[in-house]
Amino acid sequence: MSRIILSIDMPEMLEEQARAAGLLSEERVIALIAAELARQTSWNRLFGTMKQLQSASESDFGHMSETEFIDMVNDIVHEIRAKNATPQSE
Repeated sequence: MSRIILSIDMPEMLEEQARAAGLLSEERVIALIAAELARQTSWNRLFGTMKQLQSASESDFGHMSETEFIDMVNDIVHEIRAKNATPQSE
């Protein structure tokens, strides 16, 4: 275990709210940092996967901007969700 000492300046109102919510305890600060690291790792993995998909789709759809690609993926997701929400007849 490493020991570090943090000293930060923050607005008094924010400090009061954070303290009242229990966010300034050692355990919570550690948990918040761990959660942020996990969030960043997930985002980087998602972004990397998106880049791979975008590159792989260029042969079928040509070059698309990130916005165009995201819009296309969102359209496909909405279609799949709509299909899955429709009751299937047996």
